[in-house]
Amino acid sequence: MASLELGTRQCGLRLRRLQALVASAGVDGLLLVTGVDGKYSVGCSQALAYLLQGASNREAAEAVHLAEDLSDCVLLVTRSELVAYVPRAETAAQIYDLLAESTPGVTVLVPTPEEAADPDAVEETKLGAFVALLRGKKLLAMPWVVHNDSTPSTPPSTMQLEQWPLLQALGLEGVGRPGFFTQNFQVTDVCAQLQDTVYSHLDGHAVERAMGESAATLQQHWFEMIRAVGSKAPGPAAAALTERQVLEPLISYFSYGLLRPAHGVAQAVATMPPKVLAGARTNDDAAASEPLALSDAPGPSPGAPPLHFVAEAADGRGPLRCARTYFLSQAALTRNPFADVEEEAEEGYSFDASTAGWAAGDALLLMRTYASVVAASKAAMAHFATADGADATSARGVAMRALEGVLDSGADARFALWECDHVNRVSSPAVRGSRKLKVLRLAVHGIKSRSSRALLGAVGYADTFLEVPAHAGAPPQLLNLTERLPPLVAFPVLGVEGAAAARAKASFARLAAASPESALASDATALAAAAGARAARRTRLAKRATVQADCAAAKLRAAAVSSEEEGGIELPKEVAEEEEEEEDVDDDASWAKGDPLLAAAPLLGRMLTFGGGEPALLLMGAPTVPALPFEHIENTP
Repeated sequence: MASLELGTRQCGLRLRRLQALVASAGVDGLLLVTGVDGKYSVGCSQALAYLLQGASNREAAEAVHLAEDLSDCVLLVTRSELVAYVPRAETAAQIYDLLAESTPGVTVLVPTPEEAADPDAVEETKLGAFVALLRGKKLLAMPWVVHNDSTPSTPPSTMQLEQWPLLQALGLEGVGRPGFFTQNFQVTDVCAQLQDTVYSHLDGHAVERAMGESAATLQQHWFEMIRAVGSKAPGPAAAALTERQVLEPLISYFSYGLLRPAHGVAQAVATMPPKVLAGARTNDDAAASEPLALSDAPGPSPGAPPLHFVAEAADGRGPLRCARTYFLSQAALTRNPFADVEEEAEEGYSFDASTAGWAAGDALLLMRTYASVVAASKAAMAHFATADGADATSARGVAMRALEGVLDSGADARFALWECDHVNRVSSPAVRGSRKLKVLRLAVHGIKSRSSRALLGAVGYADTFLEVPAHAGAPPQLLNLTERLPPLVAFPVLGVEGAAAARAKASFARLAAASPESALASDATALAAAAGARAARRTRLAKRATVQADCAAAKLRAAAVSSEEEGGIELPKEVAEEEEEEEDVDDDASWAKGDPLLAAAPLLGRMLTFGGGEPALLLMGAPTVPALPFEHIENTP
């Protein structure tokens, strides 16, 4: 039956608010008849849903269909009691659980099990309970007239009540008082009073629902808007986004809230409708989002990209509003830490050359102004919620003083503070203690470049909040429902900064794309490449040795031929003297006889030794010179 979030204390507080309405209206009781017996009265369904189902905020205006176990009930709320008839014992137990613990004077009438088994007996029991409810009553309040704000209101007619089946049965002979219901009772319509003084006043349960559902849903769509830009930034994809594309998550959420009409709720919401404006277009409060690419919005100079955009969001089903200024520049250039310098040089790219002439002055001016606006807005909200005797005028003074010395000449600060109820009725200025959600919006228009004096646009900030009065010894507090939305986000999207950031993003993407497996594979490939390089070097050295050996062999053949023709090879004088002093070579050297090339091998070894080479290596590496036995190499003079 009742919402699980609605506790006994909150249900008891809501009953006392209805009892206070009875007292202020000067009637004997508030009569609620639901279901077919009350001709499906919208007003009665709203009141019963508010009391027992926990309907809050916009739900209090939409609760036209009750839970099945509450669709055949009759309630009478007096100044000190609640008397109800319900057809099921389980429903009666739930009502007792909700109200009896915190509220005295609760009476719930139910059919006996025997009566509940007989439909005719159930109807007789209901009619008898209805007669008992009205015994001794003369002045009654009933919410039977529901006006829509879009149509002119008409005076309520009590003749509508004579069509309600249960009220007709009361006039039957032998049942209740003879005659028409409106002849026996003086009835006052209190539907408007319920909407204005009961449903529109926030209580703990209504605030919990607003924060846990409405604000959370708005926050979800807000972050979708941020991701729509951030997922494409930096780079041309983000620059090509239009104002309407950035706005899409916010306008979809807002439009969905308007799809289901509610009784007495104005569907045309003119206060802070959702929009996204970029660049100098932010200076026009009346402008709407257009299919204009962010890169094409007017910037600080002709042809220069815009530096920021202002986004505003609204809840189509309630008073939640918020605004933030986000930036398309970070006012800073950072060299690419992942850059491949050689690759950039091959591409002809130079960071210094590409960023020459870039300046962050205009972006910094907008950011500093916006930071001051955020601080001033929060100071004004805190003052309105916690300072004694605060009102909208004093809150504006706090905001303006916070901006002193910050704004350049020509800049215009615009402050607004209003309140809105559950049916989108806006009142300005806001009244402290009204138990309605407040919206504070602060913007600075006419911001110009300090260098070129070109129009940069405006910055704006807005939040929805509620002042919490002092209670249980705790001081007054500020409850900001939209404070979790990031106050500042900077995307490096456009211009020189966006191009540099795009290169850094691409370099990092290549680096991050390598998985641990691919990194290991890359290491293995690198090791294999290094091993291959070493093998290739050894091959080159071997080839070089072969060439050198071939050259030496060619010289050796030439020397051998010359020796045969001239009778031998003439040795240097010093070598000849040494050979004369040495003994003759061992007879084992006879293996070389008959081969002029082999006979000249000892001379070849000396020539190579004189040249600083490696005789064994060079001889072994020369395919045209047969390998010499080691002992002959050792014994070579």
